[in-house]
Amino acid sequence: MVDESLRRELLERIEHDDTVRERLARDGSLFDGYHPEMEAVHRTNAAWLAELVARAGWPGRSA
Repeated sequence: MVDESLRRELLERIEHDDTVRERLARDGSLFDGYHPEMEAVHRTNAAWLAELVARAGWPGRSA
């Protein structure tokens, strides 16, 4: 059974990461070390995932 809410959230986070990465790559700043904006996206996603796993366990493949 697919958790549609979780699926949507994961897809939105992927899209946001990709959008930021593409914008920073276009202006070249992505390649000047770990860009602070990209780091912020990753830290936010990591904190969200850690909280999700603590609350519900590791999501199954169908999520």
